[in-house]
Amino acid sequence: MEFAITFKGFVDAERARYLVRMAEFAGFKYCWFYDSHILWRDCYAAIAMCMEHTKEMRFGPLV
Repeated sequence: MEFAITFKGFVDAERARYLVRMAEFAGFKYCWFYDSHILWRDCYAAIAMCMEHTKEMRFGPLV
């Protein structure tokens, strides 16, 4: 079984980096960020930032 972490809306950058590192350490394989041009900010900057702090986790937008 594979697990994922999901971020919805705004999350503090420092907290997001910490959470993806811990999720990867715990064996999570994926990280999703909600993507909505109406409800939340653009997710791609946050995805790129978090990708710098993991080695094998896969990232993507969650529509």
